[in-house]
Amino acid sequence: MARRVRERTGPGGRPTAVLLAMVLAAVLLPLAVENVRAPAPAGAVGTEVTLPITTYRAMTVDDQGRIFIAGDDKVLVYSESGTLLATIGSVYGAGAMDIKGGFLFVSMTTAGRIGIIDLSTYSLVLELVLGTAISNGGIAVLSDAVWYLVDGDPARYVYSTGTASVAVAGSWSNLTRIPGDDTAVLVNSSDSNGTVRKLSTLTPFGSLGSFGANGYLADLAVDPTDRLVWTASGSPYTFPEWNLTTMTATGRIFPAAAYPSAIDFVEAAGGGVIAGSTRGRIYVARTVAPVTTHVIDLPAQELSGAVELAPDASHVHAVISGSGTTRLYSQPLAPIITTTGPSTVVAD
Repeated sequence: MARRVRERTGPGGRPTAVLLAMVLAAVLLPLAVENVRAPAPAGAVGTEVTLPITTYRAMTVDDQGRIFIAGDDKVLVYSESGTLLATIGSVYGAGAMDIKGGFLFVSMTTAGRIGIIDLSTYSLVLELVLGTAISNGGIAVLSDAVWYLVDGDPARYVYSTGTASVAVAGSWSNLTRIPGDDTAVLVNSSDSNGTVRKLSTLTPFGSLGSFGANGYLADLAVDPTDRLVWTASGSPYTFPEWNLTTMTATGRIFPAAAYPSAIDFVEAAGGGVIAGSTRGRIYVARTVAPVTTHVIDLPAQELSGAVELAPDASHVHAVISGSGTTRLYSQPLAPIITTTGPSTVVAD
């Protein structure tokens, strides 16, 4: 049943409606962020930081290279070098995240809400009350609504009406935003079929195509410019590439090993870079010819979906677990990602 957002007074006595209008104004304003960072020195090694959480749920990176980790009832913010910048509390069941317009949208999985965090102040400025539980399966912030999952069903919170409701029945594990596209989102199952479906966000919310990703799909990454998708899925254990427009395989397959668990993509290094993980290893590859591939052995096994690239591909980050601790591992990539290399994808 559709529910209206709870009226709430925010910082400075501003009512919820005013805060939401301010957030939307920023979300809909195109951003121009320039990233200027010195390359990592040749031979730089990875670093580890112990995370003060017991339950990890999600990680993302913004255009400034800041790392956001959601777990327990908080969001941790780290610099690219692993310095803790902020701890944002009272984000109950902090889970899946999406960033748009200088705001971090966070699934509050134990509160049935979506929290909105102002990234200029690291403060929780607004909570969208959904009226139902929200899954930790991803959220997608669009210009007219936020999409999320309720027990596998794609749902949306509409800004203009302040209401939340299931859009279409389904049985999906994850939901992914297609950057720069407000007309569709991707949903996928993680069962033996590993189906990926492009779902229209316009009424009547029908399917725009689908493909089977070899089963047990853990994660996917999207290139919105070249309209490509890569999946981290099971047997055969690879990172296959798919055409986002036709929802068919391109025939290019990137190397992996048993049980792929995560994958990410950024436009950088003269084209694109993907990083995918499999049981304690990260495979890094350029997505345009020439292609180079490098394998990074992690000090412990990564968690599912817990690999992210810096926006300029200068670093790759992973959340790893072992010896009773959960840690953030960061590896400089500047010596690895180059503009020359073999014309084919090379496995280790």
